[in-house]
Amino acid sequence: MIQFLLGLILSMSALAQIELRLDDSNQIYKPGSIAEGSIVADESVNISQISPNTIKNGIDKKYLFIFSTSAWEKSQEGWKFKVKLVLGPDFKPSDKIEISNAGTQQIDTPDIKWDGAIGEIPQTYIYNEQELFSLNWFVKNKIFAALIIVTFLLLSSFAGWKVLKKIKRKKAKKNLIQKLISEVESANTLQQLSAIWKQRDFYKEIFLNRKKGLEEFFNDLNQIQFKPQVNEGEVNEILKKKEILLTGLREELNGI
Repeated sequence: MIQFLLGLILSMSALAQIELRLDDSNQIYKPGSIAEGSIVADESVNISQISPNTIKNGIDKKYLFIFSTSAWEKSQEGWKFKVKLVLGPDFKPSDKIEISNAGTQQIDTPDIKWDGAIGEIPQTYIYNEQELFSLNWFVKNKIFAALIIVTFLLLSSFAGWKVLKKIKRKKAKKNLIQKLISEVESANTLQQLSAIWKQRDFYKEIFLNRKKGLEEFFNDLNQIQFKPQVNEGEVNEILKKKEILLTGLREELNGI
């Protein structure tokens, strides 16, 4: 009996410890929040078998939607790689999430400030939960699915698949841009604008054609946000510049 317990403990300890860490520990997160952070693993993780893409694709999107990763790099604790992600509707702090394509491996979620109001998550995020041509989609759309199958058999081609993928990528980008524009529109205080400033690199990465305008706005904001006292006129001036910026961001959305 003792040998069995020791073997069980050893087998559990052999499982690599992998955890998610978010960069901004002071932010109050909620379903639909965009965040940056790192996936950290101890020395026992075999990075040749568990790659960043393995973790990205193996986590159910209702928990985490990881849309950007770096490569594994050595750290004091073992290994880590950077991520940009969206917290899903079923995400919970201090929880464990299964990595479906990595055996029994799980990832620990961080203990963060959490507002779990499900109503806050954009409806556009739900498209990730039921991909076109998934089994659930066929069951719910039997007649239309049958027509799709017949058409696919007649017109199946590699080019057709590329078109579908392009449409999905375009839709995902449009949804993300709309979400970011809404965040800027609703930011009417210096504190709310400062929260957007913290994501400045991400905004410039998404709005590539508006990079110059974003840099000018963030530089203007940076000149007042850390002052001991900011008067109402300075806040009103930066809000006027925000409206000018929004005009360009909306044009980016219309151009998709």
